[in-house]
Amino acid sequence: DCSAFFCLKEEKRVSADVESTAKGNIILNLGCGMGSIGLYVMCMLRSSKHAAERKFLFGNDPLSEVIEGAKHCARDNGFTEEE
Repeated sequence: DCSAFFCLKEEKRVSADVESTAKGNIILNLGCGMGSIGLYVMCMLRSSKHAAERKFLFGNDPLSEVIEGAKHCARDNGFTEEE
């Protein structure tokens, strides 16, 4: 069920003194529920100097209603959704 899936993407500029050779950080959150664990990890990556410039969170849950709640939580925390 494609409606039971969400994807977040965050890109930011990395200052010149922070080096990252990674092309991106990817989090796969299976059985994500409301997405709190994945969103927490994204917030931790947001503040990390060692995280890659591009960050992706993919959440999946069998209940599409729960995914809608996860999308709402993500928007409330300042994350954008890529379709």
